[in-house]
Amino acid sequence: LSTRGQQFVFAPKFELGGESRRLVAALSDSEVTILDLLAEDDANVLREVPLTLSEAEQIKRPVQAIFDVTPEPSLPDTVSLYVLTNRGSDITQVSIQPSARQDATYTFDLSVNQLAAGANPGQMALLELPARGARLMALDRSSAAFTMVDVESGEGATFTLPMARAATQMVVYTASRREGSDETEEVRVLAYSPESPVVTVIRPETISI
Repeated sequence: LSTRGQQFVFAPKFELGGESRRLVAALSDSEVTILDLLAEDDANVLREVPLTLSEAEQIKRPVQAIFDVTPEPSLPDTVSLYVLTNRGSDITQVSIQPSARQDATYTFDLSVNQLAAGANPGQMALLELPARGARLMALDRSSAAFTMVDVESGEGATFTLPMARAATQMVVYTASRREGSDETEEVRVLAYSPESPVVTVIRPETISI
């Protein structure tokens, strides 16, 4: 690694371009390095992705990273890495696709996008919602609020939490909901703070962006 890795995040085993893949994200100051554990040549072992535009910019330290290896219907051969840093209001999305050219040096094509995630995101979770697709949920560090982002369109919206303090942690779980004789599974999020006696239960599938 060209910079010291402070945290390593493994992607679940997945297939891309018809081949099995194993990737690891090494999180460093102002940079993420994607390691391909199955690379057969030196050029593809490490792929560096900067998190700042120049050396003059303040250092951004990654605080959380999540791989999404479930392709969206509109992008069937794409997986993503989401990175949240200690500065800024965006979540960095690194999209990974098989190289379009057979004679390309690199196995993967990488593209970077910024997703607006509220005023001051401090923790995120990736939610797979059956009726709405994949969404990122980010808790605000400084206020009792959260932002929901549609990862496919990049659209997002911020909502207030009924708490006096900002939520600092969240737990994603599945609950059963009964309508008449039918019972369905539903994704829910428990948001809380050790400094607050109030916790909030959020039903992401009912939230429209």
